[in-house]
Amino acid sequence: MKNFLIDAGMWNCVSPSTDQEIDVELDQRALAKINLSLKPSAAKITKKCVTAKEAWDALQNEYESTALVRLIGLYTNCSKQIFRSSLLCNSILIIFCQLLKNLSQ
Repeated sequence: MKNFLIDAGMWNCVSPSTDQEIDVELDQRALAKINLSLKPSAAKITKKCVTAKEAWDALQNEYESTALVRLIGLYTNCSKQIFRSSLLCNSILIIFCQLLKNLSQ
């Protein structure tokens, strides 16, 4: 998204340099490009935003603040899968050892 706005010459609407006046029409175009590039499920985040910077900040807050939560969730799910896999491996190993024992008798 950032590169898209930079290429369109609209990044200064999101990240203006100090004492830079933002062109209202360009800002509205940048806001439209941000909104049009979102999935419908994410559009609610920027629905009430009036400027491109507000939309950018709202999206940043939404997705960066939950990044750690998502990472913990992925780690938890991964740990559960590994635990299930290790239990399965242990069960298979026990059955295999029993078969070997029976064959040796």
